[in-house]
Amino acid sequence: MRISNKAIVRPQSVWKFDPTGLQPGDVILERGHSLISKGIRIFDRGRYSHALMWLDTVNFIEAVDMGVRIISYPRFFIINPTDWTILRHPDPNIGRLAAAEARSFSHMKYGTVGAIATKIPGNWKTDPAAMFCSQVIAAAYEKIGAPLVSKPSSKVSPNDLMRNSVLKKVTPRPLVKLELSEGDQKEADEWLDRDHAYTKTNMARELEASQEVYSLVYSLYPNITIAPEYRLSCPPCSFSEALNVIQFLDWETASRISSVMLPALEKRGYFDFITADLQELTERLERQNAAVSAGQCNHAEMTELKDHYSETVGSHIETEHRHRNNADAYDTLWNHRFKLPLFARMARMHRSMELKFSTIIEHERTLIQNCTQRLNSDDSFPD
Repeated sequence: MRISNKAIVRPQSVWKFDPTGLQPGDVILERGHSLISKGIRIFDRGRYSHALMWLDTVNFIEAVDMGVRIISYPRFFIINPTDWTILRHPDPNIGRLAAAEARSFSHMKYGTVGAIATKIPGNWKTDPAAMFCSQVIAAAYEKIGAPLVSKPSSKVSPNDLMRNSVLKKVTPRPLVKLELSEGDQKEADEWLDRDHAYTKTNMARELEASQEVYSLVYSLYPNITIAPEYRLSCPPCSFSEALNVIQFLDWETASRISSVMLPALEKRGYFDFITADLQELTERLERQNAAVSAGQCNHAEMTELKDHYSETVGSHIETEHRHRNNADAYDTLWNHRFKLPLFARMARMHRSMELKFSTIIEHERTLIQNCTQRLNSDDSFPD
């Protein structure tokens, strides 16, 4: 369902998710207060208007107006914890499988008509390449053979996940309270609106580019059946699926799609969206390591650095592994299926990203170790 998290008043404190209290596949329900959210709650006859899923050590997946996006938990600032509920599957292995499946839905369009059709009867024509919030979650569990409710995922509303699913409530809520400074309060309207903040990121640019390129190549895919174990459809329903389905096509069709998709991706800067961000992070880590080694950080600064990077390094390790696996997969397709320029370029991108994250992880581990050693020593710190 649609979501708006824009603050009306300036709060003196907010809450944020504690990632150590979440598990992959956890379902988070939100009670929004915008007019649209109130309308959703009325039609759905429940407390909640939005649903999202926890994917890994740092990221959620959610469907909003701009599409299905992956968004990190630091972008979630919560004013009222009672507006949020966390649900968990009894089997953590099933939760992990569902989270991995949900990632493949990223960059799909938002399914406005599908969301309406869950509660208003009618001859609605829904788009198979679009999803609404609770559908993303229900479909992820459905596709791995562990449906949450006794109805198709396309009919599941946020409150169905609360009322009728096998999920269990997580208590207490894994939230951490943060007191806001006067300066933070003045900026609250800006960063409490996570949709507005997200539109400025390279992740948003990647989502837009993926949707545009998917629209360009969709008509080139034939209507064929792919073995059920691959959990793929053709024509594909998302950009991610469009890439995966190519290996099952004949050479002529695969080559035609590659010849359209590759230049379209290059034109939109798809292969370099976060390169600058990663370079900036690498340089910042180098500066911070140098400052700690030179004794230029006080006790509070080193504690903050240690805690921050201890929190982020796990996510970066997972991301590094994901890029490595993707690079290996495209190398395999290049060597054993089709020697398509698209496969070669995707392999190079993922291999480059793997190496960039490997460097970042090394810097983070060094910084954590340096801070720990300094904090545990008897040395005095600068004021």
